[in-house]
Amino acid sequence: MKSHESDDASVGYEQARQLLTTMRAANIDQGRLWLYFFSIGGSISEFELDAFLHHSLVLPRLQRDLLAQAANEILAEQAPPRVPYAADILRHRNPPVDEATPNERDDPEGKETVED
Repeated sequence: MKSHESDDASVGYEQARQLLTTMRAANIDQGRLWLYFFSIGGSISEFELDAFLHHSLVLPRLQRDLLAQAANEILAEQAPPRVPYAADILRHRNPPVDEATPNERDDPEGKETVED
């Protein structure tokens, strides 16, 4: 076996270990991961994914990286909203002139009255 192949196998083993750890921590089930992975171009079966996660199958680097991408994108979707900094809140309350709503641009001081 060439040295880069053994390195690839050891990297694959570590990717599988960390992927399974992440899936458990984030409560991502294998079916959901596989479906997302398949939708972004992955080409292994769900059975092969299971074998990879349990170190019974070595996958090509591209497939492993697509699994990592799928997991990371699922994690991003699951992420709760972030907590804003004070500057974020102030920026939202007082948008720069170019971000003002059309009514604010036409009547910045709110002097026009609305009649029913």
